[in-house]
Amino acid sequence: PQPDAPTTTPRLGVIAAIAAAIAVILLAVNATILVKVILPRAGLTEGARLDRLAGTWTNDEAGTGSLVIRPDGTLAVTNESISCPGRVTSPARSEYVLEMDCGMFRSSIDAKLNLLGDELTLTAPGSPETTILNRQ
Repeated sequence: PQPDAPTTTPRLGVIAAIAAAIAVILLAVNATILVKVILPRAGLTEGARLDRLAGTWTNDEAGTGSLVIRPDGTLAVTNESISCPGRVTSPARSEYVLEMDCGMFRSSIDAKLNLLGDELTLTAPGSPETTILNRQ
């Protein structure tokens, strides 16, 4: 009698399992790199968008007032007569909404950051007038 021919099916199963495990590991590493490195650098996460906006903004023509935006999304508008706290929301990549509570009134202003990150254009909803602030 002839001996049975060796079967390769168990070996193929092991190789397939190892390949699947490697694929899962590579997918997890790539996903981590995408979320932790690529998306923030491209400004595609909320934190990265707020970091781009953080700083002190002024308008030379409007007087001595300033808008200070912190990396955590809080803000303060100050000038000689008023000081208002607020917060920033980031609905799009370079577009923001500044919400302020000045005590007697609440205000919401649309803000758009230019590509260089040195000019912030403010527009009240429904108004055609804009104000341009420069980063200090």
